[in-house]
Order: sequence, then structure tokens, then C-alpha cells
Amino acid sequence: MSNRQQRRAAAKHKGKRPGETYADVLAQKKMIKEAVEQSVHDHSIAIEADIKTQRFLWMAVIALNEAFGFGGERARKFLAALQEVAEEVEEMAEKNGGYYARKKMMDRASQITGIDITPVHEEEMRQARMENEANGVFFPAEDPDKW
Repeated sequence: MSNRQQRRAAAKHKGKRPGETYADVLAQKKMIKEAVEQSVHDHSIAIEADIKTQRFLWMAVIALNEAFGFGGERARKFLAALQEVAEEVEEMAEKNGGYYARKKMMDRASQITGIDITPVHEEEMRQARMENEANGVFFPAEDPDKW
């Protein structure tokens, strides 16, 4: 085969490895596209969670002002104390695991408020995981030690 014929043959099968079918190439491209879309989706969810957390903090400052008359100085003290607690809990998670830190935080908040605190949507997530697994759909298990 001449060089010209080899170049034409290579151009005809561009993007395809020897022994690979076009179906293999298309399947690989589809998998890459889905992985990129999932990554973008996951990142979007994380950003949305950060935005909602920030809005909740704004609402907390407003509620402290309306319910207890907190002004700028007391609101700043509240936010500084919140930052200290967040750092304490993160350090606890690093040393003892995320589950331990979450449990200690919930117990402390329950003790302060006198309210039995249950994590939001935990039961719904457990139920959905069980239903999915019963249908043969498995998702990576959430690491209970992840903060």
C-alpha cells in the first residue's frame, strides 16, 4: 500500500483504534458526554447549596434583629461565633469522623433548644436508596465519615 493509500485509510478511520467498531467509538463518546454532564450537574448542585446556605444566614441575621434587636455589632458577634463553631465541628470531623461530628452537633443543638433534632431528608434518602437497590440500581454509598 502506498503512502497516499495509507493516509486515506487512516483518515477514513480517524478516531477509531484498530479492532474498534464505530459503535464502540459512539458508546465511548456517549459515556464521556454523560460523565461531563453529571460533573456539571453535581457542581451546580453544590453551588446551589452554597447559595441557599448563604441566604439562610442572611435570614438568621434578620430574624435575630427582629426577634431580639440585634444590631450590627451583635450580628457580627453572632457570625464570628458561628464561624468558630463551624471550625470546631470541622476539626472534630477530621479527628473523629463526620458521623461523630454531626451527631455531637445535633446532640448539642437538641440540648440547647430542647427540641429533638433529626437530619432533614435522611429518612427519605434511606428509603429511596432501598427502593433503587431493590430495582437493581446502585449508587455509590455516601461516606458516613464525610462531613
